[in-house]
Amino acid sequence: MNKTHSREDVKSESQIEFNQERTGTGTREWSDESVNCCNGCEGFCRYCFGMFNARRFGRIADITDWPKMEVKQHLVDAAARKFEGVVMFPTTHDITPSVLPACLETLRNLLSHGNQVLIVSKPHLNVIKTLCSELAQYREQIQFRFTIGSLSSATCKLWEPGAPPPAERIAALRHAHRLGFRTSISMEPMLGDNSEMLRLVETVEPYVTDTIWLGKLNRGVTSKGMTQEDAARLEVAKKALRYGQRDSAIIALVDALSGNQKVRWKDSIKEVMAAAKGALVKAE
Repeated sequence: MNKTHSREDVKSESQIEFNQERTGTGTREWSDESVNCCNGCEGFCRYCFGMFNARRFGRIADITDWPKMEVKQHLVDAAARKFEGVVMFPTTHDITPSVLPACLETLRNLLSHGNQVLIVSKPHLNVIKTLCSELAQYREQIQFRFTIGSLSSATCKLWEPGAPPPAERIAALRHAHRLGFRTSISMEPMLGDNSEMLRLVETVEPYVTDTIWLGKLNRGVTSKGMTQEDAARLEVAKKALRYGQRDSAIIALVDALSGNQKVRWKDSIKEVMAAAKGALVKAE
């Protein structure tokens, strides 16, 4: 029988905590190891680094193949061991209803071996209800990190056409919080202007036990597979975001949230802050 590891047991084995400051970038800001069990993702987020890398390295023939999810059983099985530090699952795909059984098996493999697992998702409410129920015995080893970049359903549908609307994601956050799981939010990429991001922080904060991460749109964007009309809308939205995330706007956002102890900045924003600080020192 597999032993259930308490949070205290895990900390005694490894002093690395979920919210420990890390010097890496990307996923390495959040975790020490990454685990996935699928190729492709139904979310089809237009900025997804996993999608671009899959095309670059030949794991998919075309960007439009990305929404076709394929379970990789050998990756499910490989998760059944102890890793060093916090494990992020998943990193290149989401936990969708169609692959929930494989994701649940992967999570059980990780958790039963005493791993601390950061579960990252643009959450489907029913999926999170299942995870909370099926993994309740491992509650102290889990932190959920839900990605919400906008309060607007239309905005999310444009950028993340296969992902749940923001209202459903917030409902999933509230559900996990109500059941006593550790919760956090990723607002990377931010899909609205500063005023919307401030409203979003205010909306989710009561249900966040740990951190709220904010980051810029800092990767490529694809309109492949979109109608001509939607592609044009995406181009307009992309230009608006680039302008809205210019350095002066980012610095204003940092100032506005400077007193919030839950807020953390992703590397894309830290770079802006470092450059501004360097310019100030040079001017002095």
